[in-house]
Amino acid sequence: MPIRIIPIEPDPIATAPRRRFTPPRVWAPLTDAEWAALAPHIAAAHRAGRKVADPRGRMNAIFHMAVTDRPWRLMPEAFGKPDTISRHFRRWAHAALWLRLLGTARAPDAPKALRAIEYWLCRAARRAMRILGLDGALVAERLGTLTAMPVLPCYMPARTRSPRSSAGRR
Repeated sequence: MPIRIIPIEPDPIATAPRRRFTPPRVWAPLTDAEWAALAPHIAAAHRAGRKVADPRGRMNAIFHMAVTDRPWRLMPEAFGKPDTISRHFRRWAHAALWLRLLGTARAPDAPKALRAIEYWLCRAARRAMRILGLDGALVAERLGTLTAMPVLPCYMPARTRSPRSSAGRR
């Protein structure tokens, strides 16, 4: 009698990325290496319309506001108009830029410069959760980035914590 092999589904806990908090990093302007790692992603997320005069300055402003967790209206004047910066932040959030950058930074082959700013990306993604809602929180949870989560995973709705329930949706 031949041996019958029964396929076993991989354990979602074992295959999930390691969940952790990203170590905090104080804000500082982007270095040339960090900007070189970010620029292609920003160019891909930029839609039709007028070109941004200083995209690096915009990213510096967004990261500053994300790390300090202050409202946009309290942004220092040196960065420009708060409404303009927040509008770009929202556009990039709707284009899923923050979640893509977070996924790229968490990849095993991520550039060292992107890994260096992972905390800033987590904070920007966390701020974008107000726009993205539960879908963004699900992505952050799948990536294992607790710093990007809007709340601790134990406070998330139970259906988001089950890998089987989210697989059957949509």
